[in-house]
Amino acid sequence: LGGGSILLSYEPNQGFFLTSDFQSTGEKLNFVGEYLADKNIYTYYLTTNEGEFQGGMLRSSVRVEVRVGSPSIFFADTYTHIEGEEVHVQSYRFMKS
Repeated sequence: LGGGSILLSYEPNQGFFLTSDFQSTGEKLNFVGEYLADKNIYTYYLTTNEGEFQGGMLRSSVRVEVRVGSPSIFFADTYTHIEGEEVHVQSYRFMKS
């Protein structure tokens, strides 16, 4: 159980992209995003937002924020909306290999 990868990319004139491919979900998830200079973060939204994640979260309400901690470490925080309130779901720390 477990294992997977995250791919962050940028395409000129198209924007920022995040691809999540983890064995636990059984599918590759694609996100599009933008850089928010005032917060120094990248915010990503699912390109296919129909249905639910495990645990019942609606895909349409999920947002991922990515921030750089150092040249070899970045952090990802996931958020969703529950009963009209934005809720921080979980945090991940990734190390560049």
